[in-house]
Amino acid sequence: MAILLAGNEDDTITGNGYFDTTANIATTQGHQTAAGTQGHLNLRGLWRTAVSGPQLSNIWNVALPSPQTDFWFQFVISGHAVGEGGGAHLFRALGPTGQQLVVIYVVDRWALGTLLHIGGTSYTQIGPYVAFNNNKTTVTVRLRLHDTNGLIEYYLNGSRVFQYTGDTIRSTDTTITHVAGDNLGSYWAGATTYVSQMLATTADESPIGMTVATLAPSTAGAVQQWTGTVADISEAPISTATAILAGSPDLVSTFQVGDVGTAALVRAVVVTTVARVGSTLAGPQNLHGVVRIGGTNYTTAAVTLDSVARPRFLVFEQNPATAASWTPDAINGAELGLQSAA
Repeated sequence: MAILLAGNEDDTITGNGYFDTTANIATTQGHQTAAGTQGHLNLRGLWRTAVSGPQLSNIWNVALPSPQTDFWFQFVISGHAVGEGGGAHLFRALGPTGQQLVVIYVVDRWALGTLLHIGGTSYTQIGPYVAFNNNKTTVTVRLRLHDTNGLIEYYLNGSRVFQYTGDTIRSTDTTITHVAGDNLGSYWAGATTYVSQMLATTADESPIGMTVATLAPSTAGAVQQWTGTVADISEAPISTATAILAGSPDLVSTFQVGDVGTAALVRAVVVTTVARVGSTLAGPQNLHGVVRIGGTNYTTAAVTLDSVARPRFLVFEQNPATAASWTPDAINGAELGLQSAA
């Protein structure tokens, strides 16, 4: 059982602000690029539509930490999303060459359908139309790619509304590397639509019933070895206009974050950041997540960076100080941060 990624929460939904997609959504931080190859998941803010009529492309796109053939993905959508003619994708699963392997699409504001990609050129509808309530709906998708024992399931608010078994490998791509949603618009002028609480888990751990809470950095922690301050990383939504920098390996910076509720049952702690290597491509090439407990720094496994600023998910499945499950008290007394690595 493992958490693959977690980001966003919908507790910060407001009636304005965040990303207004009447702007240039092809280049706005937090959205997929026009070419569809470089997605930035805004880990704290939410996307917002404020127009009716034309659908809005490239709403969200996130790379999985590693290629998957059997996994769960869950998110929350609320608002008044609408699509036309099957072109509005509530959820897409994409392979390494960009093939759309599985699509859940919005036919109108009330109905969903499912398409299975075939040979990179066409689709087969494998799912019926199902009712879709836009008023804060949790969408959970289970995917297993296999030529005979494949599986596609999706759930709305924890209840399964569709299941398909059989051949789910219908293209040259045989793994899923990205998940995305696009071509959604608002039902009327001034309406808003939000996507939040992105969560991916391995096949043996259903995310149904889980939620995502964002604990944003608030003040500097005990260790400050990177260049920059908490103000450079605490903006909402996340922006790459400012950053903290590490010019050599083994530098640590930690930060105090908000508290989690004392009644929470905590499955994992995920340090999320948008990160890349330096502009000269020299210096540290890898990154660890850090949790500081009782004056001791503990690190996650390293992730390798590249020249693109993209989301990184650094997961502590257990409290490393006790090798046991997390408790709210342990989180509320900890600092979170990063460590550079060669």
